[in-house]
Order: sequence, then structure tokens, then C-alpha cells
Amino acid sequence: MADLAPVPAADPFPRQRVRLGREDDHELELAYYEVGFGHPIVFLHGNPTSSHLWRNVVPHVQQLGRCIAVDLIGMGESSRLPHPGPGSYSFGRHAQLLSHFLEQLEVTERVVLVGSEWGSALAFDWARRNPGAVRGIAFMEPVVQPVIWADVPEDTKRLYQQLRGPGGEQLSQQEDPVVEELLPASVLRGLAAETLDRYRQPYRDPADRWPTLEWTRQLPIDHAPPAVHDVLDAAGQWMAHSEVPKLFVDTSPAVPRSYRMRRVVRRWPALTEVTLPAGRLVAEDAPDELGRALADWIPTLA
Repeated sequence: MADLAPVPAADPFPRQRVRLGREDDHELELAYYEVGFGHPIVFLHGNPTSSHLWRNVVPHVQQLGRCIAVDLIGMGESSRLPHPGPGSYSFGRHAQLLSHFLEQLEVTERVVLVGSEWGSALAFDWARRNPGAVRGIAFMEPVVQPVIWADVPEDTKRLYQQLRGPGGEQLSQQEDPVVEELLPASVLRGLAAETLDRYRQPYRDPADRWPTLEWTRQLPIDHAPPAVHDVLDAAGQWMAHSEVPKLFVDTSPAVPRSYRMRRVVRRWPALTEVTLPAGRLVAEDAPDELGRALADWIPTLA
């Protein structure tokens, strides 16, 4: 797909804000955009992207429900946490603020969740804690379970080990490798300069790079960190036994770290699978194909 042009960077959706309270005299807000009416369809991004990821996907389904695409805390146009540091942008904190956000928007029933990477993990966790509210879950390149270092591709293992080590903060602040290296490598057709700049924007100040760094440290590798290990294990067990309809968006060519993940999710009940020509960021490589897959699947839900 390297010969294909990057998808359009234009983002027509104005952002709104939801206030989640104050912390140390600092107002916490999550930014989001919303379009359409009806039952909620919630879009959750991963690391290091934002709601901008879904700009070319949402138009395909905005006639099917109330589409909501959110920026996680510290990402996109959402607030930064005061006094950030190791552990501040934990999976648990993201999950807590996401739950508060959905409560504020009265997203409480017949919810379709659409997640990319860590956004999938947040979707699984929210669904496990709110099983009666979920109508369906679509996911791509999901973080579904604890992993071991052997699962991490060699081309990213070195960088992950550095970021998770004692020099990770300095590396993140000096070079921003999650945005400058991992992000472009996740898109087979490349990113338009405007798109990459949009993803860079929240992290131009080195002090604001804690969210992207912490996501690399939240991935439970060899049982660390244990809290996230337990949450993902519980969410994976719930998905393995729940009859909630699921749409697994696979990619071709396959992302190496996905082989074990495929074996896990293909055993889940009520699963529909589609394969799209994309790298790790399906919404940047194949947004129209993804949008059409969602538009075909959502009307089948009860």
C-alpha cells in the first residue's frame, strides 16, 4: 500500500467539551465530537492518536446512530492532568474518566463501542462493568490480554524496553519516539503531513508526553504492571463468555504481534470477522472500508 496516497486529513467535526470536575484547582475536561441521532456509537482511539482518527469513518455510520468520538485524557484536545508523572496516566485512570464522560453524556443503554488498540481494551473493560448497556463491540488491533516479551515484534521490542526502563522519561521528552517512530510505522500508506502534525500537536511540549509514554508502560508484559494484567485478564474472560455481538476487524498483511491475539479472539462467541488492507491503524489505512464494514454490521444488531 506504500504507493497509495495518505487518506484526507480534513476533519469537519467541531469539538465540544465535557467537564469532569476539578483536581488541584485544575479543570478536567474531555474533548469530543458528536454527530447523528439515536442509539450511541462510541469511538475510542489508542496510543498516540485522538478522535481525529475516526474523521473518515464516522460519516459512513452517522445515519445509524449518535456517533461520539472522544479524546482520552491528556490526548487530542482534552485536558492534561496536573502534576503528571509515572503512573498518572494509568489504564485505570483512563477507564475512570471515560466512564464519567459517558455518564455525563447519558450513554447508558444500547451502546455500540468501536475501539482501536488501547481503545479496544477500554471498550472491553467498560462492557464488562456495564454488560446490560452494550449492544455490540467492534475492535481492531486490540489489546486483549497480558503478553510476554516474545509476543513483541523485534522491531519495536528495543524501543519498548527503553521506554519502560529508567531512561524512558528522558527518551520520551527528548525524541518523542511514540509519535515520531511508532505512529508512522503503523500506517502502511503513510500519513499526510497535516495528519501527522495534528497527532503531534498535543505533545509539542515535552512535559505533555506522559500519556504516550505511560501507554507503553501500561501494556502488561510478563505480568507487569500487575493491576493492568488483572484488568485485561478479567475483560478477556468476559469477552470469551459474553454473547454480546462482536466485530473483529483483522488486517492484511498481518501485524506480527497479532498472531496470538487472533487465536484468542476467534474463539469468542457471537463473533463476525472482516479483513481489511491495513496496518495497525485501520482507520488511517482503510477508513472507507472500515466505515462500510461498520455500516453493514450495526444494522444487524438487536
